Amino acid sequence: MSDYLKDNFEFRFALRDYEGGIGFVKKKGYDVLCIPVESSKEEEVKQIEGYCRLNKIKYCIIEIVPNDPTYVKELSKFLKVMMVDFEGSIEVYSDVLLSWNISADGLKYDYMDKNTLKLLGPKYIPLGKELLNFQKKNQNKIVKNITIVFGGTDAFNLSFILLDAISKIENKHNFTFILGPGFAKTDSFKEKAGKVKCKVIISPKNIYEIFSESDLVISGGGLTAFELVGLDVPFIGISKVPWEIKRLKRMDSLGICRFIAVDKNLNGNVISMIEELSSQEKRMKMAESGKRLVDGKGCLRIAEAIKSRWKNDN
Repeated sequence: MSDYLKDNFEFRFALRDYEGGIGFVKKKGYDVLCIPVESSKEEEVKQIEGYCRLNKIKYCIIEIVPNDPTYVKELSKFLKVMMVDFEGSIEVYSDVLLSWNISADGLKYDYMDKNTLKLLGPKYIPLGKELLNFQKKNQNKIVKNITIVFGGTDAFNLSFILLDAISKIENKHNFTFILGPGFAKTDSFKEKAGKVKCKVIISPKNIYEIFSESDLVISGGGLTAFELVGLDVPFIGISKVPWEIKRLKRMDSLGICRFIAVDKNLNGNVISMIEELSSQEKRMKMAESGKRLVDGKGCLRIAEAIKSRWKNDN
């Protein structure tokens, strides 16, 4: 999103003390306010306020999970805030509300100022500028290349579980695991993966290119799921995060992906689903269904809305 707004606004980031995320943002050339993990909410707000007043910052985009309306209300006392939310059923005190969930139009809120600008629905999915350059043109007749990715941290170690599953079919496909900068067990995973026929890539710069060259991706239900839809890449969705499960089930019902629950049958179900999606026709239908939902221009729409709302201090 910052790429679309950098000509109009100077961006800085406030992050809780998470080394992987802080390093990633700094490499992008942005200044980072590091917030100690042990800080109370009151201390955090004071630290942010002091930083903003020192640097004459007037605007804030915030995404925290689960959402904290009281925290956002305090920030809104000295900043104009755009709050990202996916679940509803909270009070909204921000100047702008952004929710790119599939069913965002139907979310209910306990309170919302009548002047709050609402950016709701999948047309606001914030995908990178370069995504449109890597949209998959054709679905291959066979499933040859399969990529497996579970976000920047893979907090539930689903990569390890999938490694066990693919070990049973490692000679049928080319498997690639992508690990993010926050994955805590990289060394042990690489050691275990060395015994299986697969490739391991850590924090690739060309992730859209890798996705586009994949016949099938196995992914969590975060932003990556929408990126895959925007790239026209068929995918299997797996997650243990409640709101991601809800999202993936909805995507499944729309024919955009196939959802698999994390239970004792996961390994067998993954193998069965890969076999089912060996059908070129089924993967083509999945990609076509996704095109009706995501056009890759969400960041542009958000940027135009923010510029209109904030550039003239409305």
